[in-house]
Amino acid sequence: MELVREPKNGSNDSSPHMSKREISNKAVQEPVTAKKRTRVPRGTPTKAALQRAAAAEARTRKQTRRRDWERRCKEKRWIPNPRYTQPRGTRVMHHAAAQRYFRLTRTELGRLPYIELFNKHHEVAPPGKSYEYARLFRLVHYKFASLAGLPKNAAFVARGKALFDAYAATLDARRVKLNKKARSPET
Repeated sequence: MELVREPKNGSNDSSPHMSKREISNKAVQEPVTAKKRTRVPRGTPTKAALQRAAAAEARTRKQTRRRDWERRCKEKRWIPNPRYTQPRGTRVMHHAAAQRYFRLTRTELGRLPYIELFNKHHEVAPPGKSYEYARLFRLVHYKFASLAGLPKNAAFVARGKALFDAYAATLDARRVKLNKKARSPET
């Protein structure tokens, strides 16, 4: 007597009494579906991808640091519109306050700070701002240039000391002249 094992779910699918033809027909009738893939939602990287990214970052961390540093330096160095950018670290005043301040305390050219004398930002004021003291600087320059017997545009040449020396020499010459006049017995 043949022992026939019953399938677990009660169907006769794997019956040993089925012929090969019947089995093949059944296979044709019911196509076997492929194993369902587990779908990874977009935006969440797999573990392997995360590891790869971490390794790549570790490799290039030094380079990116340098790149970032260079980029930051470039951003600092390159001012997109210098006409509207104030020089940093200097005392900038506008309109009447500037006029008062420079008329009172900055009458001598030697006391004017170099950056404010020769900075192009002060030449052209943005709309709504007026650099009155830029005009004052110019006038002071012209005055000293004329006293030193130099042409007017010499005021804008950044010679600094040469200009002051020339002015001092003229003052000395005048003083000598005045002293001579005072000492001379004719007067």
